[in-house]
Amino acid sequence: SSTATYGDFSGGCSALSNCGTLSGGLSGISQFCQESGKTFSLKTCQKFNGTTFNSQYCGNLPQNIAFPSWLVQGLGGQSVAVSTLQTTLSTFSTTASCKAKWTNMVCVLVPFCSSDRTKLLSAVTESQCRDAIACLPSSLQTSLQRIYDCSIYPKDNGQRMCMSATQAYQNKDVTSSSCNSAT
Repeated sequence: SSTATYGDFSGGCSALSNCGTLSGGLSGISQFCQESGKTFSLKTCQKFNGTTFNSQYCGNLPQNIAFPSWLVQGLGGQSVAVSTLQTTLSTFSTTASCKAKWTNMVCVLVPFCSSDRTKLLSAVTESQCRDAIACLPSSLQTSLQRIYDCSIYPKDNGQRMCMSATQAYQNKDVTSSSCNSAT
């Protein structure tokens, strides 16, 4: 099929709006909340005009990586979202190893299109997401668990697609391979 449905994480978005001060810092995800559960065409993928999501924490994006068109307009907000998450993790005294898990995950969190535009791919798996949630201080776990619904990510043993390093995430300090999971 040349269409895909983005995961339904409306419950997490609803909870986010009730988080008070925490939600103000994570407002960059509002674009994604608006797209929860929508079906879109994979044939309308395009490149993001930026070279990175966040130069301080994430490496350069692959030269030919393409994202679903409906996501591209909101990708500029990723830089603020990544920085705000780092600040939040520090505020809640998150361990260095846990911060590294989160950095590794958020730098490759945005789903992208396969080179033939027939699949939506994810560099994040359900277990990577659950591991990142589990390492958080309990005071932060519940909030981020509602925002990041790990069940929308592919299982570790799901279908994999290997792509050129110019078309799939290969960010600095990110352990993601060039074989990504189909969502």
